[in-house]
Amino acid sequence: MTEDLEEKLYRDYPTLYRNRQQTLMIEGVACGDGWCRLIDTMSFLLSKHDQKIRAEQVKEKLGALNFYVQFGDKYSTGITMLAYTISQVTCEICGAPGVRYEHKGWLTTRCACHRPSHEIKEIDVDCSSVDDLELGFGWALLVKILLESAKWHTEHNAMPAATINVKKVDGQLLVEFVGGNEMTRGMIDFINHYAQRIDEHSGQPAE
Repeated sequence: MTEDLEEKLYRDYPTLYRNRQQTLMIEGVACGDGWCRLIDTMSFLLSKHDQKIRAEQVKEKLGALNFYVQFGDKYSTGITMLAYTISQVTCEICGAPGVRYEHKGWLTTRCACHRPSHEIKEIDVDCSSVDDLELGFGWALLVKILLESAKWHTEHNAMPAATINVKKVDGQLLVEFVGGNEMTRGMIDFINHYAQRIDEHSGQPAE
C-alpha cells in the first residue's frame, strides 16, 4: 500500500495500530491500494467495537487479504473472515470486482484491466445467480458472499443459524438478521458499511 494511504490509516485509527512497532505491523500494510476500502472498513468497525483490539499484521497471502489482530473475539472474527473472502473477488490494484489468477505458482486477485499475462483463472465465487437478489451486481455479489459464508460457518464452524433479510432503504443497502451470534453480527456490520464504499451496480470503488 502506498505510504500516504498507510499513514492515513494510522492517523484515523491510532488505537488499533498503536503497537505496530512491536508487532509484524512494523512491515507495514503489505498489499495493494485496491484493498484500502476493505481495510478501512475493518479498521473502523474494530476500533468502534473494542479499543483493546490491536492490528498485528495486514498482508496479501495467496491472493487474499489477511488481517490478523490481538485480543479479538467472535465479532472481530466475523469481520476479518468476511473481508478475507470478499478480497478474493476484489482487484488488489484498483478495488474493482475481480477474480483470482494463478501464474507460475503465485495467486493474485485482479480485475480484467489488471490481470496478469499468461494467467490461469481460478474461480472462487460463482456469480451466476446474483441477479436473483434484485440488487445491482456490486451489492448482490457482497450479499451472496455473506449468505454463502454464513451458511458455511453454520454447517462447519458451529455458528448458530440466522435468518438474514436484505433490503434497500433510501438508496442504502440494509442487511438485518435474527439469530446467529456475535460472529454473524460482525459479518453483517461489515457488509452494511462496506456497501457504502462501492457502487451498487458496477462494484467499483465509490468516489
